[in-house]
Amino acid sequence: MSFMDLNHVFVKEKISFLFNTYEFYSEDGVLVGSAKEQNNFLNKIMQKSVIEFFDESDNLLFRLVKPFAFFKQHAELYDSNGVLIGKFIKKLISFKPQYYIFDQNNVEIGLLKGDFLSWNFTAYDNNNAQLMKVDKKWNTVKEMFTTADNYQVTIQNSDLFDKRILFACPIVVDIIHNERKR
Repeated sequence: MSFMDLNHVFVKEKISFLFNTYEFYSEDGVLVGSAKEQNNFLNKIMQKSVIEFFDESDNLLFRLVKPFAFFKQHAELYDSNGVLIGKFIKKLISFKPQYYIFDQNNVEIGLLKGDFLSWNFTAYDNNNAQLMKVDKKWNTVKEMFTTADNYQVTIQNSDLFDKRILFACPIVVDIIHNERKR
């Protein structure tokens, strides 16, 4: 079973010097997929990221690319053949972190909004229907002293959006919003 078949998963980040890995677990604690950073040292310095999403059998499902940017932070999502699926663009001026969500035709289809502390995010479509939630989880005291994050992802309306866009949300938050804090 792949995380793409589920509506509720836990995402656990594992940090190393150059390559971060995100593991996707089912509610039963079974590893159902992963996302792996495919960077080199220069990309890390330039804050450019390429993250590939894999199913439980290590088959490439899709890829998230965050190019270097001074302003207008964004990330693009591609299928395994390199075809654009959608993209996220960080709202420049906002009291709370927000990301516009666009489809492959550059049409705005939703918004990913963070709470006051930027620990929890909710994705909405253009009709303000809630699509999914990304909640930061604090499992141990260790997480207060490291930059590794754990997230709980709950998808409510997967039929309204390409599910790959929804599963990219916690990683977008981590590589754009949380990465600048590191």
